[in-house]
Amino acid sequence: GAPLLASDPHLALRTPGIWYLAALEAPGLAVAGGTLPGLPIVTIGRTPDIAWGFTATHADTQDLFVERLDPSDPGRYLTPDGSEPFTVREETIQVRGGAPERSRVRETRHGPVISDLVGSLPEGIGAGHVLALAWPALRAEDRTVTAGFALATAGDWPSFRRALADFASPVQNVAYADRHGTIAFATVGRIPVRRAGDGRLPVPGWDGSHDWTGFVPIDELPSAVAPAGGVIVNANNRVVPDGYPYLVAAEWPTAYRAERLTALLADRTAVGLDEAAAVQLDLRSGIAERLLPHLPPAPPDDRTAREVIEALRGWDRRMRPDRPEPLIFAAWYEALATRVAADELG
Repeated sequence: GAPLLASDPHLALRTPGIWYLAALEAPGLAVAGGTLPGLPIVTIGRTPDIAWGFTATHADTQDLFVERLDPSDPGRYLTPDGSEPFTVREETIQVRGGAPERSRVRETRHGPVISDLVGSLPEGIGAGHVLALAWPALRAEDRTVTAGFALATAGDWPSFRRALADFASPVQNVAYADRHGTIAFATVGRIPVRRAGDGRLPVPGWDGSHDWTGFVPIDELPSAVAPAGGVIVNANNRVVPDGYPYLVAAEWPTAYRAERLTALLADRTAVGLDEAAAVQLDLRSGIAERLLPHLPPAPPDDRTAREVIEALRGWDRRMRPDRPEPLIFAAWYEALATRVAADELG
């Protein structure tokens, strides 16, 4: 009858892994969970009263602005209010066993000039321009780490929600549970509101036509508290309905994992630890369920192709590491996705 929270902050396999477990205890503080090297906070974890996890929202919060240089002075760039000088700073990166790396960074009103890092402009952007990156995480007012400290001392949903007000980047979906019986969900972070465009392509920076006008108000970001049915599911799937007044992302990951989780938890009046673990470790692939009925026929004279397709047709759609079918399916799916993406790009 008490809440159970499961969180899967899956990332690409790395050795060593980027996550490690930590427990912090001090007067008025007791928190344990997963954190990242260099952070003085527990990123995903629990206290005696609450627990929380994160999944990526996949919100589009990075825009590339094409800045036009001042024709009379290449040390300046054009804005809607006229010509302005670049902000310039020198950065030094200490290298163990080698000479320090020094870099000259130029910034515009949108952000740092990233085309300086590669020394050339992308195809389609003419001479006399540079490319600048706008991203909330680069702003001086980013207080995300402050939010991390506050999460560890929150004792209920209202105090936890207040702590998240300082969370800026990266935009995340947070799942929450506490010992009082509350479960909740909220999207947190700064999502830009644009005058035009959806963030997928570089845009003009000199005329203000695509500038950011602010950020989506925190009270208008998606959230849910104690929903009917007692279940909250998120697996990087879309979190806003049709008609939502703000652009969060122009493209979303597929919802197959969320659909599978919902199906496994449907019609359950109670979930214990064993059932929760079984859901977390489920291997059935929703993508395979959807795509395998559309397998192409094998060439009649290709025995290997016939054997592969027959194996896939008889496969139980479970991504077991000791079976060849998941590897074959993953290779086919990757090739299919690459071809579809190429067709969309023309």
